[in-house]
Amino acid sequence: MAIAAVRVQFPLRVPGSPYHKGFFYFSLPSNFPVQSFPYLYHMKATISKHIAEAIRQAEVEIITYVPGFGANQVAEEMNSEKPGSVLLSYHEEVAFSISMGAAITGARSVALLKTHGIAKAANAIVDALSCGLNAGFVLMVFDDKTGAHSDNIFDAESMIRGLRIPNMKVGEEMLFEKIKEAMMQSEAMQLPFLLLFDADDVEKESMLKRGSISKFQGEYIRDLKRHLVVPPLAAYQWEVLEQKLQGRNWREIPPPKLPEIEDIPDQWQDTLHLYSGFYDVFKDYRGSIVCGDTGIPTLFAFDPYACVDICAHMGGSIPLATGAMLAGHKNVWAITGDFSFIAAGHLGLPEVLNRKLPLNVVIFNNRKAETTGGQQNHEGLLERLLLAYQEFVTYLDDPGDTQETKEALERASSDNQLNILVLNYYS
Repeated sequence: MAIAAVRVQFPLRVPGSPYHKGFFYFSLPSNFPVQSFPYLYHMKATISKHIAEAIRQAEVEIITYVPGFGANQVAEEMNSEKPGSVLLSYHEEVAFSISMGAAITGARSVALLKTHGIAKAANAIVDALSCGLNAGFVLMVFDDKTGAHSDNIFDAESMIRGLRIPNMKVGEEMLFEKIKEAMMQSEAMQLPFLLLFDADDVEKESMLKRGSISKFQGEYIRDLKRHLVVPPLAAYQWEVLEQKLQGRNWREIPPPKLPEIEDIPDQWQDTLHLYSGFYDVFKDYRGSIVCGDTGIPTLFAFDPYACVDICAHMGGSIPLATGAMLAGHKNVWAITGDFSFIAAGHLGLPEVLNRKLPLNVVIFNNRKAETTGGQQNHEGLLERLLLAYQEFVTYLDDPGDTQETKEALERASSDNQLNILVLNYYS
């Protein structure tokens, strides 16, 4: 059993314990609940253990993790106390977005990544800054400065500054306090907060002060201005971000009037009309939360449909919806287009299966990238990607058939497994 040295705050005569500078030192099992005894003031253990303990003290509900030096040690510490509590993810953008989805929908979250992983997740990060959180989200990043465990050495700090995500470097000193500050800042600003650690520090041992992190009860309330990253809201969301980063009161910014479907530019109206038949049915089956991707299907968030609630980046609907489900929400849906799914959305499906979540996915398949000008997708590529999930897939060749659509939505709503509904809109 691992042993930790503990310093007691007041003189205590323990037979056989060495006396040193007014304090006694003795050994306890590493899983001893030190936080339950206020007179146990310091604990000597690895930095990774203290990071894990701070995460526990913050009562973080959702933790995502992609293997890498630094992140590995913290994840192992978390799993040593509660086996299986931290599952590995396979792509950093997906891991980030799952934690983001959880925080938007009211659950504190943490993502453990390497600096190279931040480069892979950058699209999700910059779009997340236009969203508003309903609970804290701390991105813990481990920098391999010597390149001993990475592809190469690169200037991670410059990249992080360029992303403009609120951030702070963390050393061996004041570690618990900085993790606490990051969580509090994230909740105050309603933005993700990045903590940058030196990966080589995680296996060092240190005597660190213990403390507590106040509890937080997050609540999700549908608010398109804060949670839907789409062009009609871009200017307002940029102004809000500027105010947040400058520490000003962003709530004083006059909110824009939300457009309705009929206000969307004429170039998209034909496609909106084509998709409207599905949404006329779906609005009666939609669950507590619907996450969309960048694209025309997400515009049905606006009245009179109100069928999408959250959108951040292209390919983000499935991991965002996964985070919402992990945060405790039921009957969650992810809406995406075929191009978005092929480009990045499919990366979220292994996470859904590994976590055994009954997520419902709808793919609008018109075999082209409609939003960017109608570029043609490679024929058969979507179907090939879906072969791995064929037992979960239903194809609707006539989405305009109201009865067939109703039956498919009813089956998905009542089924306790992953469901993928593909709407074929090509001739």
